[in-house]
Amino acid sequence: MTAKYPDSNRCASAFIFSSYSFSIAYPLPTGINIRTTHVPAVLSWNSTYCGDGGCGRPGLGPINFNTYKVESCGNVTFHYPFSMKDQDDSNDWFKVICNKTANGEKVPFLNINGTNLQILDFNFLDGTVKINHPITYFNLTGTRFYYSDSHNIFWSLGCGNLVTIFGNETDNFIGGCLQPSCRINNKTSSIIGCPVTIPKGLSSFFANMSDMVDSSDYMRKRSCGFASLISYDFDLTNDFDLSNRTHVPTQLQWGTLISGECYLNDS
Repeated sequence: MTAKYPDSNRCASAFIFSSYSFSIAYPLPTGINIRTTHVPAVLSWNSTYCGDGGCGRPGLGPINFNTYKVESCGNVTFHYPFSMKDQDDSNDWFKVICNKTANGEKVPFLNINGTNLQILDFNFLDGTVKINHPITYFNLTGTRFYYSDSHNIFWSLGCGNLVTIFGNETDNFIGGCLQPSCRINNKTSSIIGCPVTIPKGLSSFFANMSDMVDSSDYMRKRSCGFASLISYDFDLTNDFDLSNRTHVPTQLQWGTLISGECYLNDS
């Protein structure tokens, strides 16, 4: 308490309080006096900070928290919940395999459903890991990962195709797009990609390529192509032709940013 009026017994104090609590249940100024030692306050937290509770996708159970330690393999740096050390069964999804190539370079991998996927980058605050994803069908169902709806885009390569994209089941239609006409050239694509909204929690997808309906003489002209999820930060202007690729960079979500408020009742 700070004496605000030297010639009187009146005192002044400053504090943080919950405006919701006081305006409805305990309005100022009658609720505060010289004997008050505690007031309700609201704390905000960021769930990407794991703390003692650990990180994990909601509904999949808690993850035991281990000591924070930065590790690296090759040019990729990562930390909790990912580690190269042996972990308990609940954390096996986050074990990083550091392999050495023929030229001596170290490359990190995640083993997901029996397939080693190269790790390209790791972002703790976004709860994502960027991996080298096969352009063929891949299923994340039952794992700790799902495709990020905010850090990926659907992108298609080719011309003259109608692209339709399905979700976890083939009858779960997500969206589609029309590729540019082949009348320009047989390799026309669009750096805009497929304007398809990626559903949250997507664990698998299937892209179908079919003839585009056209009344012109070019109705049967179509190129080979593919459609896949690609990381939003992949520069398609510098690497536009993906026809010879077997993998593309894709962002997997392992944690979800959730902001909330907790009511502190300190008595």
